[in-house]
Amino acid sequence: MSRFLTVALFLSASAAQAQRLPTPLRQATTASAPGAPQPITLRDASRNDRWLGLGPRDLRWSPDGAWLYFRWNTKPTSNDVPEQDPWFRVDRRGQFAEQLAAAGAFVVPGENMTWNAARTQAAWSVGGQVYLWTTSTRRVATLDGVVSQLRWTRGGSALDFMVGESLYRYDVDGGSLQLVVTRVTLDRPARTPAAEHLSAEAQALSAQLREKMRQAGARGAVARAGRPMPIPAPSGTRVEQIQLSPDERMVTFRLRTIASNRPPTRYMDYVDASGYSRALEAREKAGEPRDRFRLGIVGMTPGIAPESVVVRWVEGPTAGASGVTAEQTIPHGPWWSPDGARALVQFVGEHDKDLWITELDLATGRARVLTHDHDDAWLGGPPIQSNYTEPALLEWLDDGSFVFASERGGWSHLHRMEPNGVIRQLTSGAWEVRGATLSPDRRTWLLQASEHDAATDHLYTLPAAGGTLARITSAGGRNAGTWSPDGSQLAVLRSSSTELPDLFLLPSGGGIDPRITASGTDALLSRRLVTPQLVSIAPPDGKPV
Repeated sequence: MSRFLTVALFLSASAAQAQRLPTPLRQATTASAPGAPQPITLRDASRNDRWLGLGPRDLRWSPDGAWLYFRWNTKPTSNDVPEQDPWFRVDRRGQFAEQLAAAGAFVVPGENMTWNAARTQAAWSVGGQVYLWTTSTRRVATLDGVVSQLRWTRGGSALDFMVGESLYRYDVDGGSLQLVVTRVTLDRPARTPAAEHLSAEAQALSAQLREKMRQAGARGAVARAGRPMPIPAPSGTRVEQIQLSPDERMVTFRLRTIASNRPPTRYMDYVDASGYSRALEAREKAGEPRDRFRLGIVGMTPGIAPESVVVRWVEGPTAGASGVTAEQTIPHGPWWSPDGARALVQFVGEHDKDLWITELDLATGRARVLTHDHDDAWLGGPPIQSNYTEPALLEWLDDGSFVFASERGGWSHLHRMEPNGVIRQLTSGAWEVRGATLSPDRRTWLLQASEHDAATDHLYTLPAAGGTLARITSAGGRNAGTWSPDGSQLAVLRSSSTELPDLFLLPSGGGIDPRITASGTDALLSRRLVTPQLVSIAPPDGKPV
């Protein structure tokens, strides 16, 4: 594999079409509905609903904050391929927008854009390309494979990222790319106790044999000099989530053992271009054996022989401790503190009934439980909660505390664990926090919450360590926001039960929010939707639904 194919520099010149369009951009040819509404036919109801219009998606701020990019389509149809929807950009004041030419879409940052600690450089990946941004330039590294888990090193001089089962490092100043850690399949043939005894005896009795083995080891060490750190793993497994510790002395990784005894779920496709029916496979049935996961730690020793690598396996908590049937846990992390001194790991029970946040000691491999959530049904709900065995929200603050999401009080809220282990609830009440994002300066939370009404999501700000909750949106429906790079503005997607999502720009402290899009075709305007009545019922446990 060619690990480093190209490096190129691009100037951040305009890649948009010449015509700048006034906002709001419209999908309909008229701003008002016709007099006589049209009924919805069976054909209407059975086709792809893009004929009614579609809302903007994939909001991406430019690193300098001058532009907001989004994907949209001014003339959507049911026959469109969504991946071919064009990119648009709007200026930060929301006064005009442009549709990007297809060839100019390379300027759109990837969804995983990440900043160095000084916020002077940004990086992101799209497919196998890594982009670097510094004021007006972008530098591109192309690799054979999809780039994931992009991280800045603690000093900000390099980028670490995974491709397949390998960890790479890109030196920002020098422009070089290095393979740092890689998986090596190592299946040692089983030897009987008698064979082990005979091998040890032969080496003990023969000085010549010992010298030959010493020379072979020395030659191997020379040959391995400069090579990456190997992670030995048997066949039937996959190495994931490779991370170097901030001091670069240790490597953590997750080993997935693929369940080989899962019977597939098969079904028939009777309409195929070949003219013959085909047997297809769907996901396995609930309750079938699942993949197993372990968190491993190895010392960072580049060039070491794979046979000599010692893996320390982290023993995570087991769900049996909570009084339910013992089950496997799935590790996620670690999350390193800003000073690089502490590492947190989340363990999720395979049935989504338990979630532990632990502090990891890399020297011993011990995971000390800091907090534990349990639900007899299952954990999960808003995206900030553990869902489908994925981790929950977890963010370090600069004072050494960290914030996590929990439903331990019956509602989804933010909690803060102080350095002394005391847990303090940051939000409370009979409502949910459904989204939470720290501002670029890490001083303020942007919350999407139902504090006003269960069927409405408003946006709020909250000091990072807790304080007064301030609502910054007034329009009803669902509001979701994305910080600008300097934290001064928000890109807001707003929708309701009768309105498609639309894009607005809003100062982060609240104020006038210019509308950027007006989603909905003529077909939608001619079919007046009925606003549903929302009601609450009281189930036996007394909690409203």
